[in-house]
Amino acid sequence: MVSIASKYGSAITLYLILDTLMDQSFESRWRAGVLAALHLLCILAKSQADAIHLYYGRRAATRIRQELISSVLNNVVARPVAVPNSQLGKKGSRTRRPKRERTKSWMSTSQIRSRSKEEHDVDLNKLQSDSNRVASFVSSLYIMFGAPLEIAIGCAFLV
Repeated sequence: MVSIASKYGSAITLYLILDTLMDQSFESRWRAGVLAALHLLCILAKSQADAIHLYYGRRAATRIRQELISSVLNNVVARPVAVPNSQLGKKGSRTRRPKRERTKSWMSTSQIRSRSKEEHDVDLNKLQSDSNRVASFVSSLYIMFGAPLEIAIGCAFLV
């Protein structure tokens, strides 16, 4: 909101500066100087708000991208493991082994179909492109939230 208000505030101050400079009196020049200082403050506020949006947007995008990649990779690694008949329960249901044993047995079993390097590369490429799309969407999300406010301020100045 600060970025949008400062953007329109700087445009208004430029208009008022040009309007006050039409008169050549000392008072109008003093007023134009005050408006120029106000214009400088509006530009500084806008640039500071944009820098903050960029910082937090990139930070959130990186965090979401890392979580997305780790969750997908965890789902790929945590595939079901074939359980030997000795570990079946009384009613024929599987009993769960501790996670550490499951991981070791997963690494050593040859029953899971091994995928070729090309299949892994295609999956990782898809994962990378999807995570980059999500990250760019998150980093530019503040623009979509500011659009209705910008439309409202623009319509108010048109009236």
